[in-house]
Amino acid sequence: MNTEEYTRYLRRLQQIVVREVVPKTAVFDYFSHKIYDLDEDPQRVEPLIWYIQSGLLADLTFSIYRLYDKRSQKSILDFTHMTRLSLDNITWMKPLSSADLDRHDALLESVDPICENLRKRRNKLFAHYDSDFFFEPDRVDRVYPFSTDDAKRLVRVLQKILADHSRALDGSVAASLDGFAYAAAEKLYGKLRASVSELVSQKGAGTSR
Repeated sequence: MNTEEYTRYLRRLQQIVVREVVPKTAVFDYFSHKIYDLDEDPQRVEPLIWYIQSGLLADLTFSIYRLYDKRSQKSILDFTHMTRLSLDNITWMKPLSSADLDRHDALLESVDPICENLRKRRNKLFAHYDSDFFFEPDRVDRVYPFSTDDAKRLVRVLQKILADHSRALDGSVAASLDGFAYAAAEKLYGKLRASVSELVSQKGAGTSR
């Protein structure tokens, strides 16, 4: 890769991670975890909550895994490999070293078990139905667990590596939208809760008459 090709590759990965994967993960974290800290059944607040959770989980299964897919022509693994081969061809503000890339490789290796679980979940339930999970889809969570913390860890690794590359290239760092997305999800659920409370109050007022 030359500088132009490297920059294009880096910016596209940043766009996918920052604008798509990070916000989706934050919303998934809120709707699959935080709402259960409240003293109520989310299904009673909004019966469609399960579909929101299911849709986000399926989306993230594909969105995160394809960035780590070892067979993919475009992934974080391919990007770091291609960068290693092209270190001397790229015009840097503060050059990355082989040691920097070694640290990135170590980060990627540290999450490989999580990626493997995610790969198997995708192949056996989300991409197509495996006979072992067709009749018991919930079994995949026991056999190949994948938590919100796992999702966030994979995303943080992506953010760390891409941020290091961006700083080395031109000193810039992309702002993360996770806080904004999480707050927006919290606000949306707050509106749902308020609507339910209002309906209950109206029914109570009608009964009292």
